Amino acid sequence: NFVASSGREGGLKLFKFVERAKGGGGGTLEFMGIVPTLARPLPGTVPTLVTSLKFDSLGRLFAGGADGYLRMVTFPERYFGVGDGMGNLEDESDVKVTVISSTGSNPSPILSLDISEDMLPMSTMIATCHANGNVIIHSVSHELGNEDGGGAITSLGLWNPFSSGNTSHARSVAFVSKHDKVDTDEDDRHFAVVIGGGNGEIWVCDLELSSLPSNDNSSASNEPSCFRHESTRKINPLHNGPVLALATRPGGIVISAAHDGLLRVSQVWNDENGQAGGKELLPKSLYGLMGYKVWIGNICIDDDGKRLISDGKDDVVVVHDFSKDPLEDDWNPGS
Repeated sequence: NFVASSGREGGLKLFKFVERAKGGGGGTLEFMGIVPTLARPLPGTVPTLVTSLKFDSLGRLFAGGADGYLRMVTFPERYFGVGDGMGNLEDESDVKVTVISSTGSNPSPILSLDISEDMLPMSTMIATCHANGNVIIHSVSHELGNEDGGGAITSLGLWNPFSSGNTSHARSVAFVSKHDKVDTDEDDRHFAVVIGGGNGEIWVCDLELSSLPSNDNSSASNEPSCFRHESTRKINPLHNGPVLALATRPGGIVISAAHDGLLRVSQVWNDENGQAGGKELLPKSLYGLMGYKVWIGNICIDDDGKRLISDGKDDVVVVHDFSKDPLEDDWNPGS
């Protein structure tokens, strides 16, 4: 029931949703404080500008920074209990913040991140996209064994489709799966990472699970890389503006949202098995949804995959509802 927020003032604030008494319905957001080490340390110094946030199933918070570093925030177990009055985070010495180093001596700002817990057993995969066009993937074990209590961290490689040709920053990133999450044989699982560029391009790269380290923290090679670089491909047509947000669904479905006000639905794999028998895998765009007069802010899909929710810079939330059959008598497209 945690809600984390960040803004242009820097740092990171944490809230907890506290339900009302039985029968009351709803609830309130209780402010729990500012996460330590991400706040302004001294008067006049610049705090860490947090650009992206994601919780995993263990309640660990992953925060991407404009300084180019990924941070993992681990909270004490009592914060996940029932009730309120948890105290101020700044007074909690057992709130741990682990800084995960980026590649190179001059880290590029992180503009977005995504996580997945479906690829490796007992691990969280984190993909960060950067202003220099890089996508970097790390894995963090669910075994809370390191000195910060956050689990072993492994770097799994770097990919940059903008390194040749039209250079661009990587504005958004998302994991996508070919299969359904339920009852899928390990040999039939296929994953990819999708990146949206500041130039409107969308690129896809397949991930190789066999090269990833196992949950005993050993790896298939000394320098494992999960990217199948030879599978890099572009989704056409491109957007007429930076791709601000991506959302995905099992079956290789990708929804992209850009400054041009267009929501585009595409399919990453267009064959039956996620393999092409040596032939090039060409993604295809299925359809687009227009309607925004100003920039789109973000996008998400409900758990059933039938409602597409997006917001714009005009403070309007739009819901595209595909849950009803248009052939039904009571279907009303204006509802």
